[in-house]
Amino acid sequence: MTKTTNRYSPDVTDGAVQYDWAAGDTDTPGNLKAEYELRWSDGRCAAFPGLGFITVSVSDGAKGP
Repeated sequence: MTKTTNRYSPDVTDGAVQYDWAAGDTDTPGNLKAEYELRWSDGRCAAFPGLGFITVSVSDGAKGP
């Protein structure tokens, strides 16, 4: 699954980002690879983590909103 969305932290000084799950995102159990791509106000981009991906595990029976 590829999911592109515009999300941002309400307090950009804390370094936290958040993804709000949408209907259907957790319908299929399994492991997903994830990364955050940030676009700075000057147009530069950065991906986190810098190498590899974050693993997101969706268990059977997970329910979306």
